[in-house]
Amino acid sequence: MNYSIANFGHIPYGEVVAGTIIKPKNNSDDTLCNITDYNDTLFQDKILLVKRGKCTFTHKVINGQTLKSKMIIVANDRESIFSTIVMVDDGQGYLVNIPSVMISKQDGDKLFELADNQSLNVLLTFNETEKQEKVYFIYIRQPSVLLGLNIESRETFKLLRNLRPFYEQAKDFITFDIFYELLYCYRCANMKFQVDAQDCLGGGRYCQLDPDDEKRGTGRDVVYQQLHQECLFQYNQTKWWDYMNHFDKNCLTPFEYWDCMKQYLKYDYDEIVQCGQDAYYDDEKSDRDIQDTYKQNKILDRSVELRHTSGILFFPGVVINSVAYRGNIVADDIIEDICQSFMNIPKELTLCIQQSSKENVQEKERNAEDLSFSLIVAFMIGSTIIFLLFVLCIYKKMLARQMQTEIKIKVDEAVNQYMKFYESQRNQ
Repeated sequence: MNYSIANFGHIPYGEVVAGTIIKPKNNSDDTLCNITDYNDTLFQDKILLVKRGKCTFTHKVINGQTLKSKMIIVANDRESIFSTIVMVDDGQGYLVNIPSVMISKQDGDKLFELADNQSLNVLLTFNETEKQEKVYFIYIRQPSVLLGLNIESRETFKLLRNLRPFYEQAKDFITFDIFYELLYCYRCANMKFQVDAQDCLGGGRYCQLDPDDEKRGTGRDVVYQQLHQECLFQYNQTKWWDYMNHFDKNCLTPFEYWDCMKQYLKYDYDEIVQCGQDAYYDDEKSDRDIQDTYKQNKILDRSVELRHTSGILFFPGVVINSVAYRGNIVADDIIEDICQSFMNIPKELTLCIQQSSKENVQEKERNAEDLSFSLIVAFMIGSTIIFLLFVLCIYKKMLARQMQTEIKIKVDEAVNQYMKFYESQRNQ
């Protein structure tokens, strides 16, 4: 059975989730949009099967989490290609810490029918990203991480701050790369990209929204900044990470982006700007204003291509070994998935080792709990057997004593009868 993974919640990559499927008891509303009359004890630690519709995906999963379910399966409510439908975050996804998936209407109808008639247990495997090794030889690929960024999103800089320590450890073992979100002017395309739009470069090929609407910069300033940041990443990745921290704190409006970068980079600034200019195609390096306004740029073309092929739907986003990451964009969860991609974790990656150790500890705790439960059950069974043996022993003793008493009574009666018979014979 195929399924697509939600773009929010904790996704247990590399693990298997097992449990009993249960559907909402209210047959008139199996969408899980209203749980006012639900008893959470019925759904605790179960896999909840619901139908799509009436409320957002995130709302359903939050309700399921409130009912203490371990996972939510959402069945499509129409005959469509469900793999093209994304269970998107409605803004409340940060509240979710359980996984959720979507299945087709056909599969959903089968599960609903089976869940009506019998207890239904399932195993769902969350395949880990493709495992890769460090590149010691040409034919062995290095694990790769691609970050899709939007410099107008605060979440971008929160993610980068929290990923920085891992990058410092993993930069020799993982190939890191970036690209930026770019918009597209369809009106400009109809005019063969010969439009001088204030929020675009390349005649409308590369655009960003005006971030403030207060005449303190335009979307074009944002595109320029993204172009120069990509050049800085190519030039010096460590300096790029440092600059992104500086940019977050000091470069507040698009109008300031140029001076902000210039003041920070100083002597490197001209080289970064030249990198952006050199990215225009060779036959288009004429007048600078003309090429910026109307012509194509290789670096920006790459961002446009990755925007459509990477699988990232919302920015910031992450691609690990060519597979788009699904789940909450939280550094710890992303690092956990990246660490899963190693066949053998290098000893230098202490954060991965800590993750692995944490998982081992959790596994040991689960095993210890299972062992404790098994010991308790064994103790109860043993105690019951001993008690039954004790009761049986007591019963046998009581039975033997009762038999002795009855035998003695019968012997006494027999002796008395014999004595009476003997005396009666003697008197005769």
